[in-house]
Amino acid sequence: MKERNHSVQKNSSVSYNSNDGNSSDPYNCNNFMAPPIGAQIKCVTCLGNNVQGKVVAYDQQTKMLALRSPIANKPGYFDYTMVNVAWCSNLEVLEEPSESPEPINSLNIQKLERRKKLNIENKLKEINSLGNDVTSLAQHLYFTIYKTLNEVEWEGKNIVVMNSVVITPPYDVENCKSRSGEQNQALDHVKKIVKKFLEDYSPSQQTNSK
Repeated sequence: MKERNHSVQKNSSVSYNSNDGNSSDPYNCNNFMAPPIGAQIKCVTCLGNNVQGKVVAYDQQTKMLALRSPIANKPGYFDYTMVNVAWCSNLEVLEEPSESPEPINSLNIQKLERRKKLNIENKLKEINSLGNDVTSLAQHLYFTIYKTLNEVEWEGKNIVVMNSVVITPPYDVENCKSRSGEQNQALDHVKKIVKKFLEDYSPSQQTNSK
């Protein structure tokens, strides 16, 4: 969205009615003149809802208006509402801006891309963390290991940890095996996790897992 330059007018009240124009659309706003950035406005949507706030941005092409309103009992916190003025029956400027528009903060695109990539990876991990036709005990064990060691994946009904330790059904301590066939630190650590998990796993959960 882009902010629009404007001249400051104090103590003025302006009403914009989107019924203007010769279109058969009752909410047509092709000739809509956007209110100045920083103005306090009230919109009436085609459904009769009232939306009120401070104009922070307006996009002429999409007819989208961004409004900011303070959150009650939370000083310094705001709600942001997107309004499509093409579907507003009336727009009233309650108060013209008394100062120049606030500067737009620059966006760190690289940071946003990294966050998006991380969120996608985390969602994929959540999907892959669900075993196919495994017992409740096995699924709970998987989640328990994942909290400590995030390098966990399913290999059929087997749980593979750090690509070096495999836990096979029925997921007891003796079912923990090293892929190399040798005793190592990773295997000892996984066995401790499995042992602690089985000790804490309640009888009711064990019944439900069968």
